[in-house]
Amino acid sequence: MKKMPFFVLLSVALCLTKVYAEPASSQSNVSAAADSILLQITTTDGELISYPVSKIDRMTFDAADPAASHEAVDLGLSVKWAACNVGAENPEDDGDYYIWGETKPQSTYDWSTYKWCYGSDTTLIKYCTDNSYGAVDKRTTLELSDDVAHVKWGDNWRMPTDNELNELINNCTWTWTTQNGKNGYKITSKTNGNSIFLPAAGCRNGSRLEDAGSLGCYWTSSLDASSPEYAYYLDFHSDDARVICSTRAFGQTVRPVTE
Repeated sequence: MKKMPFFVLLSVALCLTKVYAEPASSQSNVSAAADSILLQITTTDGELISYPVSKIDRMTFDAADPAASHEAVDLGLSVKWAACNVGAENPEDDGDYYIWGETKPQSTYDWSTYKWCYGSDTTLIKYCTDNSYGAVDKRTTLELSDDVAHVKWGDNWRMPTDNELNELINNCTWTWTTQNGKNGYKITSKTNGNSIFLPAAGCRNGSRLEDAGSLGCYWTSSLDASSPEYAYYLDFHSDDARVICSTRAFGQTVRPVTE
């Protein structure tokens, strides 16, 4: 069921509360009528959702999905780029770290904890193109169910491909700077002048955080098809930014994109 705006759910809840708060003498009438009463909600895209009131035991309210408030920055490229990392509240925040193809942070980042293998880089069970590394399935791009940007933010958000990160490198000006105490790159579009900031969040190897403040590591959704124990990622230092490959078991940050 689709999530609905808080004010809509609150209005519905208040109405239902009023109905079930009627005096006891009226309860039998309410119960009798409940089977023929439908809770009907029309979503913003025109879909009508109906549900029998008699089947509603209770109503609860969740905070609005933060995905609705994520800023998409138009850099004049094929996709728009998020202003923040997954797990971050501000552009300069590191956010969370993920093993490639996983959607939850770990306490230890290595093959022994990796979801898509049996403990080593030669026992892969998903995203494998060579039987020397495990069970071949020929998948070379993360499915949305394994794409942490899509899982966490929903809608059309996803992890960038290697081509989209190369597009970011080739069509923007990269300026090493410090923003609110965090080192990283201000990336400015050569087309429209809009910009984003990528913090140098380092990476996680085992239980260690390495090179925070001097190194940026950002996953793509793209597997290295020639060596499937690796996946492509953005690697940057103060004097260089490039898309290369890394072992899938490292913990790295994610900057989402959307259409």
